[in-house]
Amino acid sequence: MKDSIQYPINVVSKLTGLSSHLIRAWEKRYNAVEPSRTGTNRRVYSDEAVEKLKLLKLLTSKGYSIGNIASLSGSRLKEMLGQPELMAHLPDVQPRHEGDIVVRCVKIIEEYDSQRLEAELIKASLQFTPIELFDKVITPLMHKTGDLWRVGKLRPAHEHLALETVKRFLRGIQSGFSIHASAPVMVICSPVNQLHDLGAYMSSFAAASEGWKTIYLGSNLPAEDIAAASLRVNAKAIALSIVYPDDDPILSSDIQKMGILVPKNIRLIFGGQSVYGYKKEIDGINGIIAGNMTALRNVMHSIRKKK
Repeated sequence: MKDSIQYPINVVSKLTGLSSHLIRAWEKRYNAVEPSRTGTNRRVYSDEAVEKLKLLKLLTSKGYSIGNIASLSGSRLKEMLGQPELMAHLPDVQPRHEGDIVVRCVKIIEEYDSQRLEAELIKASLQFTPIELFDKVITPLMHKTGDLWRVGKLRPAHEHLALETVKRFLRGIQSGFSIHASAPVMVICSPVNQLHDLGAYMSSFAAASEGWKTIYLGSNLPAEDIAAASLRVNAKAIALSIVYPDDDPILSSDIQKMGILVPKNIRLIFGGQSVYGYKKEIDGINGIIAGNMTALRNVMHSIRKKK
């Protein structure tokens, strides 16, 4: 009889796309899986445990609460998933180039098929960690969708479908996060005249995945409202997403106003496709530019170290 393979937690994290922190949290709080221990007391996981974690990730990304499904058997989770075309990818997800994934997603968006788009994102989430998924798939996909819309190759309805599907996908994953009561607070939004909020929404997800308590305020907010909310919740940082355009004089003025209204102990972080069009104003208020989700994560780590 062939011996069962036992995987250490760092390998399980790669196989499932779940962070080691989240795997341990699901074990401790919900008894989702029960690892064995080596002679040196290191966690190791069976093939069955890895498959169950993949199933749990799929179902939480579709909106199920981890607290309600963690104790269920693998066979019951498969029944709940009810999507044979996805199950074929669970035991052995074949790596795909991120560019190919983006191209496939764009074609699905052109067909107005939100269910297939979500399924494609779920498959990609098994190949990449959340941060990699942002940088390699979701961010390029939304940039491509926006570019095609601006040149008239996609309709506004295409972009709206893509936005709402990605948000729903992210909400499902975020439901599995556990945020400590003493976690630092980050206010996240898009500033004045910025109507697209996906970048802010993605920043909110990234911050939550790093253990921050997030206050998501949406889009098109003036400096006064952002500052007032940040003071009220005792925020440690504010993250703002700037997508389009890169030369709005009203936004330039509002960024400078934030430098006056927001206390120096609250760090101002700016990201988004058009952020570098406002670099002069951001530098003038000692703001921080985080050009992608990896940069944002590094900034968050740096802020937390400076307690």
